[in-house]
Amino acid sequence: MRTEILSETQVFPGPDLPYPVRGHCILKVSEETVLITGGATIGLAKTNNRQTWFYNAFSNWTRGPDMIESRERHGCSSFWLNGVEIIAVSPGYGSSGTGIEFLNLNQENPQWIQGNYISPMSNQIINQ
Repeated sequence: MRTEILSETQVFPGPDLPYPVRGHCILKVSEETVLITGGATIGLAKTNNRQTWFYNAFSNWTRGPDMIESRERHGCSSFWLNGVEIIAVSPGYGSSGTGIEFLNLNQENPQWIQGNYISPMSNQIINQ
């Protein structure tokens, strides 16, 4: 599946995605690297997935750590905590889980950790 890269004034053809996907989230993690999280595969059987992929213009696609729960149509962002950038993903729509997950890319072998759960009916946070 082909992508496009947008600049302030132009659109350029981008790299093919590692697999056909929709409903994923993309986050810029450095000047050269973006992170794709989750989404649903496109094909005869729609499947939500836990995959993450890094794209770097110099090294192309690299598989990242799988999230704990599969998700699609979710949000992703980053924030700084005590000088460390943390990646966060929200549950999303139609996802298998209701938990927020966090990833510290500064770790030697980064793995997603589970955050609090959000009750889908009441939008209340449930501490685990």
